Amino acid sequence: MTEFNRLHTIQKNAEQYIENRIELAKLELIRLLSAYISRMLAGLLALIHMVLFIFFLCMSLALIAGEWLGSYVLGGMVIAGILSLVTLLFWINRKTWFQKSVLRACLQSFISKSGGTGEK
Repeated sequence: MTEFNRLHTIQKNAEQYIENRIELAKLELIRLLSAYISRMLAGLLALIHMVLFIFFLCMSLALIAGEWLGSYVLGGMVIAGILSLVTLLFWINRKTWFQKSVLRACLQSFISKSGGTGEK
C-alpha cells in the first residue's frame, strides 16, 4: 500500500509540475508580448512625431524658399525636388541602411531575450 501511495504522490507531483510549467510558459509569453507591443507603440508614437516634425519643417522651408524665389509655388517645387532626391537616395540604399540594420536589431533583441529566460 505504501508503494501505491508513493506512486500516487509522484504522479500528482508530476501533474502539478507540468501544470506549473504550462502556466510559466503562458506568463513568459504574456511578458514578452507586452514588452514587444509596448516597444511597437513607443516606436509608432515616435514615428508619428518625426513625420509631423518633418512635414512642418518642409512647409517652413518651402515658404522660406518661396520668399527668396518670389513665388511660393517655386519654393514648394524646390523642396519637393529635394525630398524626391532624398527619397531616391534612401530607396537605392534601403537594403544596406534599413533591412540589414533592422534584421540585426531584431535578432539581437530576440537572442538577448531568450538568453535570459533559461533555467537557473
